[in-house]
Amino acid sequence: DRNVRRTWQEAGYDRALSRGYGATAVIEGGAVVLRDTVSLAAVGLQRIVTMEAVWTIDGAGRIDCRLTVHKNRALPYLPRFGVRLLLPASCDHLAYYGWGPGESYADKHQASYPGAFCGPVAAEYEPYLFPQEHGSHWQCAWAQVTGTDGGWRAEAVGKPFDCHASVY
Repeated sequence: DRNVRRTWQEAGYDRALSRGYGATAVIEGGAVVLRDTVSLAAVGLQRIVTMEAVWTIDGAGRIDCRLTVHKNRALPYLPRFGVRLLLPASCDHLAYYGWGPGESYADKHQASYPGAFCGPVAAEYEPYLFPQEHGSHWQCAWAQVTGTDGGWRAEAVGKPFDCHASVY
């Protein structure tokens, strides 16, 4: 990313904030459906993206999240970004089907292989000199974090995803 850093900074990507434009909550077919329109932009600059988020929570507590994202075509391509989900500290076990067992990325996965892997979230940490991303798992079909207070599971719909679990 260092080669495109200045371009991203000029577009305000390093200063982007989210802003909500309206939210609704309705009950549809026994599920609660939350819809929210959000943008990402730096103060005083044009929007980077506009998103519609639709969260559906069914009677069993399952959550389905779908994001429809429209990028401003006048701006440079986007850096990687994702959805952050904070869980209780008791959710300390990671299981996933993807490339592992060590960390793997699109440009750094040759030492990995696809399969089902599991272990403590604390073992995902890599002590790099700079606090950058670490412990990613490339091309996951599913991932789950569990513990004594329940857990969370994500499943790929159509296309695999990358996941990362950290105690921080």
